[in-house]
Amino acid sequence: MRSLSVFFRARLWKQRIDNVLYSRYHMPINKRLFSLTSKPLKSSVDIDSKKLIIQKTTSPKKKTAYEQLIFGHEFTDHMLEIDWDQVNGWHEPIIRPYGPLSLEPSASVLHYAIEAFEGLKAYVDATDPTKIRLFRPDQNVNRLLNSCTRLALPSFNGDEFLKCLYTLLHLDRSWVPSKDNYSLYIRPNIISTHPFIGIAPSQAAKLYVILSPVGPHYREGFKPVSLYCTQDYVRAWPKGTGSNKLGLNYAPTIVPQLQAAEKGYSQVMWLFGTMNQFFFWINEKKEKELITCPLDGSILPGVTRDSILKICKDWNEFKVTERPFTMKEVTKAITEGRMLESFGAGTASIISPIKLIHYKGKDYNIPLNPQNPNENAGPLARKLFKAITDIQKFNTLHHVLCYKSFLLPKMLSLIDKPKLYLFFVVLHPSWLLLQTQYHETKNVKLKSEVALSAFQSKHVIQSTTGFCKMIETSESFQNEEFCVLAPTSLY
Repeated sequence: MRSLSVFFRARLWKQRIDNVLYSRYHMPINKRLFSLTSKPLKSSVDIDSKKLIIQKTTSPKKKTAYEQLIFGHEFTDHMLEIDWDQVNGWHEPIIRPYGPLSLEPSASVLHYAIEAFEGLKAYVDATDPTKIRLFRPDQNVNRLLNSCTRLALPSFNGDEFLKCLYTLLHLDRSWVPSKDNYSLYIRPNIISTHPFIGIAPSQAAKLYVILSPVGPHYREGFKPVSLYCTQDYVRAWPKGTGSNKLGLNYAPTIVPQLQAAEKGYSQVMWLFGTMNQFFFWINEKKEKELITCPLDGSILPGVTRDSILKICKDWNEFKVTERPFTMKEVTKAITEGRMLESFGAGTASIISPIKLIHYKGKDYNIPLNPQNPNENAGPLARKLFKAITDIQKFNTLHHVLCYKSFLLPKMLSLIDKPKLYLFFVVLHPSWLLLQTQYHETKNVKLKSEVALSAFQSKHVIQSTTGFCKMIETSESFQNEEFCVLAPTSLY
């Protein structure tokens, strides 16, 4: 009897083990992923720019004349594509001819909007048309990574991703418009390609980048907009996704936008989860003040927004404030004649002057330029637009956001590898900052005097001190200078 009891106990334990194994490998994937005892596999394989594969197009596209460009309608010859899966991690990056993506009909992005994107621009250098410039691209990458975290999409090495992007831009450099106020729009996008109908963390994803030449947002100068304050819809909410750049935040705004347009207004002004909007007024303490809502999680941490705040604080000409404020304060300032001007901010338009706000059945006119009623933008809006565009195309050296890069062949004798190096340089009226780090194998320390001496042999700079940051570039950049604005380490 005792041996029989042991036999049945053994069978019972075997059955329990079989049940666990069956549930582990045959249970629907969403139940397994959210099990307390099973964790999604996590691969250590990250994006590696050294494994980048380039497949050049054999049929280059015909480029549209600058004057006929429509935002988001035309795309360059190539695109960057990087796949990820939970088991193998990030695959080899591929630059291939622009074309359709291959997706399963069950891909979860098509059912649950598991997707995040970004938007930034590349410019031709105003002082040297052979150079391409970006404006604070690291900020866009950081924001994209935050969006990935919010959607349980895979993270990645932002520096390696940017190196792949630079190669794509170099390959399609002829698409970067050289005409003033034109640029190449860069759209990174990450989507869940997991073929599964169910709410669960993605086990497969695709990160890709497409490029589109675009013209100025306002072809004939500034065009001020009128805003309709809607109380019927909400774009964002506390602890929601307003601070992330997700497609699911934008699709529900289409109907309110159409309704505002039917009423004769340019755009919707969201009262809860506000936009990157600024008001320049004389506050109740008789101070000139530029005010915008703080980053409380309901609005997007805009790169242009942040740049405006940094520039205005650097000017130190008026008070700059980030705090919650109400429409009652806004309408009161307009009624009392204390409102000086208002504008929105974003990558597409940079600065978008606002001439009117409709709120609770009443139109409130906002001054553009009291000294000149025919102007389509206020003095501050114009000044900020010029300041930012000058920095983007490097028309100025006189701001802390001005970053310039050079190739310094004379510095090669100071290092132990005969390769080409890219030097990030920050220029300011009173100082020069060179920061140096060798990423691949070891740090190379350079005395500031030597670095400055080599730099000054080509460019005369008034400076007394500095240190250098050195970043190895791709082999493909050996014939041309490639410029990048604002690496992360310089903020």
